[in-house]
Amino acid sequence: MAATESVRTTVGLKQSTKRRLEALKPYDSMSYDELLSEMADVYEGDA
Repeated sequence: MAATESVRTTVGLKQSTKRRLEALKPYDSMSYDELLSEMADVYEGDA
């Protein structure tokens, strides 16, 4: 993992969006970072 990958940022979400993302997580211990990264891979055609 590159050093820059450990840098974090804050993203503002509506509660309804947060609930939708929570429902999409395949397991409770999955982080939002992991979920969004997987979603980006699918969107970009990398999955």
